[in-house]
Amino acid sequence: MAGMTYTELKNKVSSIVVANNMASPSFSVTRNNVAGLVDKIGAIVTLDTVYKDDKLAFMDDFYLPFGKTIEEWQQDLILPVDPTLHQDEEALRNWTPDFRPATYSYTIGHWVIPESIMDNNVERAVNNAEQLTSIVSMEIKRISDSMSAYRYKVKKEMVGEYISKIENALGTGSSAFATSTAYGKGAYVNGTHGGGTKYGVVFHPIPASNTQTFTQLVTAGTIILIDDMVQTLAKPIDTTTGEAFIKAIKSALEYAKDMNSGNALSGAQLGATEGLVLLINKGIIPSIQVDTMAGAFNKNELLTGVEMIDIDFGSYTGKAYAILCDKRALRLHNSFRRTEDQRNAFKCFTTIFDHTEDTAFASLNVFARVFKTA
Repeated sequence: MAGMTYTELKNKVSSIVVANNMASPSFSVTRNNVAGLVDKIGAIVTLDTVYKDDKLAFMDDFYLPFGKTIEEWQQDLILPVDPTLHQDEEALRNWTPDFRPATYSYTIGHWVIPESIMDNNVERAVNNAEQLTSIVSMEIKRISDSMSAYRYKVKKEMVGEYISKIENALGTGSSAFATSTAYGKGAYVNGTHGGGTKYGVVFHPIPASNTQTFTQLVTAGTIILIDDMVQTLAKPIDTTTGEAFIKAIKSALEYAKDMNSGNALSGAQLGATEGLVLLINKGIIPSIQVDTMAGAFNKNELLTGVEMIDIDFGSYTGKAYAILCDKRALRLHNSFRRTEDQRNAFKCFTTIFDHTEDTAFASLNVFARVFKTA
């Protein structure tokens, strides 16, 4: 027998292994045996995937046994007064506390995942009990997998909607400020301040008799500027932009961890007390971990100490690529979870129904900062 060269082997194998022999969508009956019987399928396999990897598990919050709507309230801090400037009888005065406008998060609806398990069906396609058990087990498992995938996708969509809500407050959701116009607490307004257009939220009600300018009201604290809630910064894709991004994150953390204003959609004074999370659009964290860290002179100076999670932002299509926020900003509250089954004895199948109802909660009273490209 003649010897074999590598080129001969390569040519031989390329003629043996062809694409049509692998993962064909059709089954061809063959009888390549002396008895002329149908060549049998030797194995039935499936490659399963784990659908329990929920990067946003921290968003799962307490169960709602009664009611579906979440009402959020927040009391303002109280300004100190000089008692020597007040009469003694003012001790009997009603010093009414002030509150931010209440907000409401509603149910996203009752949804069900149905699947029917047929009797006397896949039995005809398998050769033994193990194969049958494997297929039926997969059918049942996919109900739970589908529910997990649904709720995880809801959380991602919530992140995108929250980003849009912040951008809207600094855009089309804001009204151009005008004197002699009434504005209620929580209204978003914009006006000229410091040589440019600035955006703010009305902290104290402004009556229609007002004659003060936008700048005067900002200076007085009646309007709280919220421009810092959105920061325009190049996407971190290399050492230079990555370092700039991490410096911006560290600066935002400095703000968030101390008492500040202008970093919440309600205008509330705040300081992050429950932990922060940095949600980043997919594809950016590897650049930060490799390019930025590798190019840094002192890597410890780049560490932010905040949890970074890479996800997609649902159907959001804007220019934002990251949001740093209090972990309490977004929560998904379940109010109904039940699995039921219905037997159809006439046609011999059982349908399983997996039910859920959730309320998507978003807070306007916590720290948040969006990072976007120009």
